[in-house]
Amino acid sequence: MQDLQECRANLRASYTESVHKLRNDLSKLNRSPIPAPFLSEHNISITEFNPYDKTLLKSNQFFFDPISLENYERFRPILRMVCYLEHNHRRKYQASRRRALNDPYERASMLYSYFREEIVCIPRKSLETEDRVLAGVAFWDSLKRRERCWSTVEKLHFFTENDKRDCAIYQPHIGLITLHDDNDKYGSLLLGELAAVAQALHDRLSRNRFKRTSLIPVLMISLFGPQHGRILQAHYGESGTFNVQMTRCFDFTTKNDDNIDLSLSFIISGPHLGKQALSYRTGRM
Repeated sequence: MQDLQECRANLRASYTESVHKLRNDLSKLNRSPIPAPFLSEHNISITEFNPYDKTLLKSNQFFFDPISLENYERFRPILRMVCYLEHNHRRKYQASRRRALNDPYERASMLYSYFREEIVCIPRKSLETEDRVLAGVAFWDSLKRRERCWSTVEKLHFFTENDKRDCAIYQPHIGLITLHDDNDKYGSLLLGELAAVAQALHDRLSRNRFKRTSLIPVLMISLFGPQHGRILQAHYGESGTFNVQMTRCFDFTTKNDDNIDLSLSFIISGPHLGKQALSYRTGRM
C-alpha cells in the first residue's frame, strides 16, 4: 500500500511540474496552430478517436461514460416540447448579422446557447446518480489572454448540481465546454483547446481533496467557427506522456441533428471507473 501511495505521489509531482511548465510556455504563444516542436517538447501525443466505437468507450482507455444515444432519444420529445430553440435553432445557425458572420467566437456562442438550452431541459433525476456527479473547473481565466485566442471556459453546472443535496465533487474527472475565437483551418489541436485543458489540470492538481489522485482526465466539448466543434479527452499517462484524443471536426450547420445529439450525449456523461480510474471515496485503483 505504501508503494502504491508513493507511486501516486511521484506521478502527481511529475504531472504538476509538467502542467506548470506547459501553462507558462502556452502564455508565450500568440495563435494557433501549435508548432510541432512545442508539442514534442511537452511530450504531447495527439490521436483521433471514433466517438461511435463502443469497444473504445467501454475500455480502460476512455475515462468517461456518455449516455447512450438510445437513452438520449428518450428525452427528445421532452426537449421538443419544452425547448423553444428546438423550433428556432436553425434560424440561430444562420449569420443574421455581419458581425456573427465574420466572428467565429460569436457563431460558437450561438451554438453554445443552443446546447445550454437543451441541457437544462433534460430531467436531472433521470440522469443523475452519485457517480455521475462531475465537476467543472474554476479560475480558468488566470491564463494570460492575447488577442482573444484563449477559450471561454464555462463550468458545467449539471456536473455538480444535485436536486436535493449541495454540490459535491466525488471524482477527479473534469468536464468542460469551451468556445474558441478561431476557425477550424488548421486540422489540428487549437491553442485555446490545449490552454483550457492545461488550466483545468492545474486547478485540479492544486486541490487538497485529490492529493492522493494520480489520474485526472478531462473531457471537453470544443466549439469554434464557423459553426463547428469536436470532442476531446486528455490525461497524463503513467509514462509522462500527455495524451490528447479528439474526434474529427463536426459540422453543426447541416440539417441532420446527429452531431448535436452525439455531443450532448458526451456532455451528459459520468466518470467511467475502470481499472485505471481512482475513486476518491474508496481510495482504490
